[in-house]
Amino acid sequence: MAREREILEVLKNYRHDWLNRLQLIKGNIDMGRIDRAATIIDEVIQQSRNESHLTNMNIPKLASKLVTFNWESHPYLLAVETVTGEKDWSEFEHNINEILSGLFSLFDSYANYGDDNHLLIIFKDIDGFKLELDFQGELLLDSSAEKKFLDFRKKNEYYIEKMEWDNKSCFIVLDPDV
Repeated sequence: MAREREILEVLKNYRHDWLNRLQLIKGNIDMGRIDRAATIIDEVIQQSRNESHLTNMNIPKLASKLVTFNWESHPYLLAVETVTGEKDWSEFEHNINEILSGLFSLFDSYANYGDDNHLLIIFKDIDGFKLELDFQGELLLDSSAEKKFLDFRKKNEYYIEKMEWDNKSCFIVLDPDV
C-alpha cells in the first residue's frame, strides 16, 4: 500500500510540473509570443532528454533524488545535464549521493532565499567519468560558512579535482572514478 501511495505522489508532482509547463506555453501562444513558447518547448525537450539519460545510467536512487529535487523547498533550483555515452555509473552512485547530499546541505544553509539561485550538475562520461557542479546566485558567506565549505572540500578531497567559491558562485569538478 505504501508503494502505491509513493507512486501516486510521484505522478501527482510530475503531472503538476507538466501542467505548469503546458499553461506557460499556452499563455505565451495566447499573447502571441510564439518564439518564447518555442523556447519553452525546446527547454522541456532538453530536460526530458537529460532525465532519460540520467535514468539509463544505472543510478536509480540518485536519479530519483535529482529528478524530484525541485519538488522540495530549497533556496535554489537544480538543473541536470548529461554529456554521456550512457555508461554504467552504478559503482559511483553511493559516493556521488553522499557528496551531493553534503553539498545540497551547504547550499540549503548558505544560499540566500529570494535570490535567483541555480545549481547545474553536468554528468560527463565520454572521456572518463566527471561531474561538474556550477552554483550561481547569492551565498551568505561568513567565517562559519567558509569553514563549512573548507571542511566539505577536505572531507571529499579524494574526489574533488577543483573547487572554487565566493559569495556569487561555487564551481566544483568531481572525479568519482579515482
